[in-house]
Amino acid sequence: MFGASVRRNDAGHLQANGEIGRMRQQPMRYLSWRTFCSCEPIRSFRSVTLDLLPKFIRKNYETYEWRHATAVLSGDFPAEFDDLIFALTQFRLFRSEIEMPGGGRSNISARLDGYFRARGWTEKRFDTSFSVNGKVVEARGHKIDNYKNGIACDVEWNNKTEFFDRDLGNFARLHDIGALAAGIIITRASHLSEIFETLGAVGEGGRAFADKYGQSTTHLDKLVPKIHGGAAGGCPVLVFGIQRGLYVDDISDASLFVKHPAPVGKKKPKAR
Repeated sequence: MFGASVRRNDAGHLQANGEIGRMRQQPMRYLSWRTFCSCEPIRSFRSVTLDLLPKFIRKNYETYEWRHATAVLSGDFPAEFDDLIFALTQFRLFRSEIEMPGGGRSNISARLDGYFRARGWTEKRFDTSFSVNGKVVEARGHKIDNYKNGIACDVEWNNKTEFFDRDLGNFARLHDIGALAAGIIITRASHLSEIFETLGAVGEGGRAFADKYGQSTTHLDKLVPKIHGGAAGGCPVLVFGIQRGLYVDDISDASLFVKHPAPVGKKKPKAR
């Protein structure tokens, strides 16, 4: 029998205590769900490698890693790791972008992509096929939002949760064939729903923002159980959940709006 309890550590991250037994949970670090049976805690699981992240990142993003992804990135891919830290440090969550009408890729995701593009990352598609006795029986295409030197980074701000399955499946398959060393997913922390509940409705007589960014869309508490269940296979994965400390109300305060960095290829919305 195994057991564990889950609590938040001093940095605000969810952390598991207890003996996990022989399950495939050795790579587990910070957890965002409550599925463990209660038992007297025996020892604490602490990710030392997550401490390699700068204090600003650990404070403003809820972090989770699978199969020592931070050590892999910082040790073997220092340039790509620096690019990641740059993008996460530059990013702010603007109210004006949260309240933009839907349709297509959001300004929030596009701006994060822009920070990676500025450091030489590109969108990349992998086409793979499998054959039996010379006959192709399966062909798949795998699109990565941001790719550089064997590292993939997908941004999932507000999509259907099936996009997490797609991303993790891509990571697993590409890692298995040696095309990928590690994967990164940037999404939103689940507690941002508290901000959405204060924003009213989408458009005139529209639905509430809290419904637009509902529990069935992409956020951290939907992602971590999928990784923990093995959806990423043997691929190291590093996850960041955008927290409310990065939120900027650039609509209530126009002086903040004029400093708003519009992403490449996107028109900057007008302040109200």
